[in-house]
Order: sequence, then C-alpha cells, then structure tokens
Amino acid sequence: MKQHKICPGRHPGTATEKSAQIKALKKEYADLKQTNETLKTAGSSLAAELYATRHRDGREGALRDTRPVEWFEQAQAAEQRRDWDAAIALVSAHAECYSTDPSRHDSHLWHMDLLARAERLSELTEHALTDVHARRRLNASLHERGMEAALRNRAEDGDHGALYALVRLLCETSRAQEAHRAVQELGPDDQYAHQIVARFRSLSSGAQ
Repeated sequence: MKQHKICPGRHPGTATEKSAQIKALKKEYADLKQTNETLKTAGSSLAAELYATRHRDGREGALRDTRPVEWFEQAQAAEQRRDWDAAIALVSAHAECYSTDPSRHDSHLWHMDLLARAERLSELTEHALTDVHARRRLNASLHERGMEAALRNRAEDGDHGALYALVRLLCETSRAQEAHRAVQELGPDDQYAHQIVARFRSLSSGAQ
C-alpha cells in the first residue's frame, strides 16, 4: 500500500504557495461554518414563506389553510424554551430527506440539528447509517464536543468525514504529530486528510 509522507520540517517554497495554502484552509473553514449555519437555520426560509402565506392580502390568502404555520411556530417556540421532545416530534413529522418539497427537506435538516443540540447522539448515529446529512451533523457534533475516541471509532469503520473531523480536532489542540499518525493509521491513501495536516503545519510555522 502506497503511503504519502509529510515532512514535519518542510515549508512552502514561496510566499505565493504559503498564501495559497492559507487561502485554501480559510475556505475550508468557511465551508464548514456555512454547513453548520445551514443546519442550524434550515427552517428560516420556511418560516418566511409560511409567514407570507398567512399574511397575504386578498381572498386566496385568507382562505389558505394556516395549519402548517401553526406547527412551525409551535416547534420554534419549543426549540426556544429547549423543550427538545416537543420540538423534535413536531419537526420530524414534517421532515423528509431529499424531498421534492424544499420545506420538507429543510425540516429534515432542522430535525438533524435538533437531535444534535438535544444530545441525542445515539439517535443521530442511527440516522447516520443511511443519511448523509445525519452523518455530517454527527461528525460536526462530535468535533464540537471534543469526542476524539468516538470520531476515531467512526473513522476506523470507514467514515472519511469522521477522519477529517478527528484530524482537525487533533491539529486544533496542537497535536499535529498525532494527527499525522492518525492519518497514517486510518487513511494512509487519503490525500485530503494529508492536506489538512499539511495546511495546519504550514499555518503553525508561518505564525512563529
């Protein structure tokens, strides 16, 4: 098996290369942040649409069934008071992954985020077996909580997203060498995992 080695003392040859690496890493963080924000605010577009439906002028708007607005508002209120059981029950009843109805897909993302915030990680893990959104939210949640062992177990089972989350966690806690070993053990041929370590090392050396 071919292994890709990274020299701990290697530095980019030019300022342009270092700048490109820093830019790439910043983009990576921005993408992750955007993913988390999407999960946390999945219901926002639905809220705006339903609010507009409820308050539309004219006979057509007045005759519209406003029950969807009611469940959404109830779920939002439950979320705000951290009544996770009620919020999850309401949202999950209107959720469908990859639905042709965008509002149901948004509710699915909202459902996955609620499970993470309610710390129902076992339930989220079940969904992650078949659901890519649950898998991403689970790995992000484990990373946020610093659950290194859980991420390692998932990476050992072949979850590449868990490996990337584990490597970032180790690098962010000043353990780049451990991150490098983790990549060698769990994904020696995974170029992206190697790039994460290399970028962190480059930033670290540039900051010194």
